[in-house]
Amino acid sequence: MTPHTGQPTRIIGWDIGGAYVKAALLEMDGKTDAVILDAVKTPCPLWRGIDHLEATLARLGTQLGRPDCHGVTMTGELADIFPDRLEGVRRILKLVQSSLSEPGHRDDQQPRMMIYAGGRDFLDPAQAYKHPHRVASANWQALAAWTGDWVDRGLVVDIGSTTTDIIPLGDGRLQNYPQNRNLSDHERLRDAGLVYSGVVRTPLIALTPDIFFEGGSIPLMAEIFATTADIYRLLGWLHPHSDQAPTADGAGKTATDSARRLARMIGLDAAERPLAVWRDLADRFATIQRKSLRNACQRHIEHAALRPSDPIIGYGCGQFLIKKIAAELGHSYVAGETFLAVRDADLATRMAICGPAVAVAWLAAAPG
Repeated sequence: MTPHTGQPTRIIGWDIGGAYVKAALLEMDGKTDAVILDAVKTPCPLWRGIDHLEATLARLGTQLGRPDCHGVTMTGELADIFPDRLEGVRRILKLVQSSLSEPGHRDDQQPRMMIYAGGRDFLDPAQAYKHPHRVASANWQALAAWTGDWVDRGLVVDIGSTTTDIIPLGDGRLQNYPQNRNLSDHERLRDAGLVYSGVVRTPLIALTPDIFFEGGSIPLMAEIFATTADIYRLLGWLHPHSDQAPTADGAGKTATDSARRLARMIGLDAAERPLAVWRDLADRFATIQRKSLRNACQRHIEHAALRPSDPIIGYGCGQFLIKKIAAELGHSYVAGETFLAVRDADLATRMAICGPAVAVAWLAAAPG
């Protein structure tokens, strides 16, 4: 359902997560032309208290300016400050309404508030409050629906800081999934559509229990001494816009700092080996992660009967991995940020990182 008539000209899309908030400002010119004016990803440790989300929404709302419409999707209901996901949705909805409303304006003067509910559907806040299961963790569907407006067949892959979404498209629609139903995280984990593996926050111990080092396999210490951000910093692949999370030890983000944390995973100090040794070890971890994600992509390619000519469409902090995976699987690669006009390369990078926020803004502008 679409709870409004007419077409807004400025839309802010919000993707509210448990660790980050992403927002994208889209401007429509008529019914077909659209341009991204801004895209922002900012840390927001929701698990430490909902006041962090309140402050983040207020700050970004001021930065992006007054829109005609807010489109909202979320995964933050998973934060462990909430007793369950449905209560999390409801509390986030209440906060979004209060934080993004404009004091001194009547209800009919407020920007429209549209809550994403899967497919191309939106609910108003009151409806969403009554049907929180339709709203919970639906951001991946927004990305699929938006991409389906540009690509008929292919595999959508969004590698973020923490997770990876893998979504097959056919005839511009989701494949292998029941239509008009929000699949739960549990179902998507079982199907490898949701993989808890990202390029910033994932502990290295989650990638593998052991690693090849100096002629043999060595077990890793079962501690969060280092994360995937450390390996990609050492390799020079992680864009600064993506490197926003605190480090495992709360210390710096230089190559030396990352090498120190990586060395601890195998019981060494970084000074005991040259930096080149730690870069080689980082590359082995990167290969393990890439192989795991490649296997998950291959599974969906086979189940959806995608052809070699069907592209892999990439979003997120880990686009550098998706490009490699596409090449290894023999598919062309399409960067998701190429679908809409942007003013410069820096904004294009931020747009790719904020894919679901861009998607929900687009869908809110052109629902149905």
